[in-house]
Amino acid sequence: DGETQEHGLAITGGRFSTTGIAGLTLGSGSGWLERRCGLPADNLLSAEVVTADGEVIRASEDENSELFWGLRGGGGNFGVVTEFEYRLHQIGPLIYGGMLVAPPDRGAEILRFMREYMIDAPDDLGAGVAFVSAPPEPFVPPEMHFAPGGPKGTRAYFKAGFIDELDDLAIDKLAPHGNARPGPMTQLILEPLGGAISRVDDEATALGRREVSWCYHALVMWMEPDAETADAHVAWARGLAADLESETTPGVYLNYTSDVGEDKVREAYGPERYARLVALKDRYDSSNLFRLNQNISPSG
Repeated sequence: DGETQEHGLAITGGRFSTTGIAGLTLGSGSGWLERRCGLPADNLLSAEVVTADGEVIRASEDENSELFWGLRGGGGNFGVVTEFEYRLHQIGPLIYGGMLVAPPDRGAEILRFMREYMIDAPDDLGAGVAFVSAPPEPFVPPEMHFAPGGPKGTRAYFKAGFIDELDDLAIDKLAPHGNARPGPMTQLILEPLGGAISRVDDEATALGRREVSWCYHALVMWMEPDAETADAHVAWARGLAADLESETTPGVYLNYTSDVGEDKVREAYGPERYARLVALKDRYDSSNLFRLNQNISPSG
């Protein structure tokens, strides 16, 4: 970002300054510029890949195109990517951003407003509705404070789900959960999608579900090492997900969730994409060397 902004150019980056580009790009990362520029994977032009047998190959639309399709959403299942080439966008150098703050009891009202507002919002608007504790600033009551987000040593568990329609029933479930978070670092975020994300063909990459309009992120984070604190935080995220099951649709991107296992991976991609990804796994990593991930198992 530092280098490209000297020329007024940017790409969708992560939401934490320490997020690396590799996992972000290969596994469906999300960022503030995604409605304007698309997902990081949508802007990948080529990749240099070291395969399980040590071969160095390049993947792009014109070279090893099926592997290129699978890299954009299939994660680190097919090799180690040692070089990324991106399409950049004219952004800035000045942008307008910030946070609008309201008390917790207005959560449902704000969600209803944002539901309507984002229908015709310009692509330039990247937004989110977040149920969070407030920063430790002098103008914020001390009982609403939380520590700076994401320090080293943070323990975390994530749940997420796509929402086709943010109807009143979904909002009436989300707001109470958002206001009953188990600790000051935990966040419930409602992310509007659409824009450039929705204009990518559904079959162009391993990431589907381009038509979905909203995604919820239940991000539970805590510092305490005891099991009781961990159990309370995980239970909140799982309870929220269970309550919203009838309001969500299958296919949430795997970068967004701590859930693992073959069933979750199959559900995320759907049967046709999953079959294509397994065929790629058979070709490039039939021994499943690259398995410490949201794993796509080879057919053998």
